[in-house]
Amino acid sequence: MELKINLWRGIRKPSSYFYQLRESESTRGLLFYTVLLIYLSSVIYGVNAAFGIGTDILSDKLISTTLYQYAALHSYFIIGSLLAGLLFALSFLLLPSLFFWSVTEESYKKIVHIQLIALIPLLLENITFLPLMSFMGLEWMYSPLSLGIIAQEAFQQDVLVSFAGGISLFKVWSIYLQFRGLSWLSDRKPALLLFYLILIQLLFIGISVFLEYIDFSLIL
Repeated sequence: MELKINLWRGIRKPSSYFYQLRESESTRGLLFYTVLLIYLSSVIYGVNAAFGIGTDILSDKLISTTLYQYAALHSYFIIGSLLAGLLFALSFLLLPSLFFWSVTEESYKKIVHIQLIALIPLLLENITFLPLMSFMGLEWMYSPLSLGIIAQEAFQQDVLVSFAGGISLFKVWSIYLQFRGLSWLSDRKPALLLFYLILIQLLFIGISVFLEYIDFSLIL
């Protein structure tokens, strides 16, 4: 049986959809949707950068550069954000899939299929950053849908607040979809799968926080 990829149905009815994925002999549309979501991720990152999200590192350049030079730096920043969105989606789709393929020996393509569905909540989260900054004046780590606001009261270290801000309802949603998919696909113990998924998600959050504190202004 060939399963035609339907990301929306995978989001709405993950259990029945992943059951069909397990029983299918092949899938149709994997390459198309992989390229599409990577492209969308790049665009979302680029649009956020164009509207000023993450451009705090350019603030010091306002005084020391001309308007033309600053506009050029902003353009470089947007291009870098486009590449960052591409690399994020590519790494999220392929690297965890490679890991779970190695520990479960299940079909690599089917695991990528699960990752495609799990990527959607993360892209939606990035979309929410724009109205948060534009209308509420909040940085991404202070989203009301994350632990950032609570961590702000509990910790004084900015790094810990940023890390907690990366733990959001969207991340939990993504892990849930991965867990449901891998549970249907693999005979591995559910607790072990969940441990792996949480660890990988925390690793992605840690990398994002690390990049947040790199002084890219020295490069620009």
